[in-house]
Amino acid sequence: MALPVADQGTATTIACATLREHKCYNPVLPQVEPLDIFSIRDLRTRSSDLVKDAELGQPAIITKRGRPAILAVPFDRRLIDQGIHRALALTLFEQQRITLAQASKLAGLALDEFIDLLGRAGLPAVDYPPEELAEEMDTAL
Repeated sequence: MALPVADQGTATTIACATLREHKCYNPVLPQVEPLDIFSIRDLRTRSSDLVKDAELGQPAIITKRGRPAILAVPFDRRLIDQGIHRALALTLFEQQRITLAQASKLAGLALDEFIDLLGRAGLPAVDYPPEELAEEMDTAL
């Protein structure tokens, strides 16, 4: 669920600035839709949107006075099996919101251990379209 149009730009700017401040922002990653942002006041009127996000596996940020206060993470099988750090790392990596290196650091694992975790979770460590992979291989060889 996206924020109303009037609030979208402001909320996105706040979220990006906050994520940069906490070193979680990477402008090199593909452009993806920003996390939904809810203010404490929004929860009174938009709590169903927050629940819908959770049902879709989407994390969200809840702010208080314009500053992030809560990261809402869906309660799912991955969270139960892997714990919060690893589940969040898997989810954000799968959604291409963080890099492989950032995800392994968030999960508290060495890079090779995180790649193994991706395999156990059935997630690819690399997501190249076939044409791009063929081009990379031609360039490398």
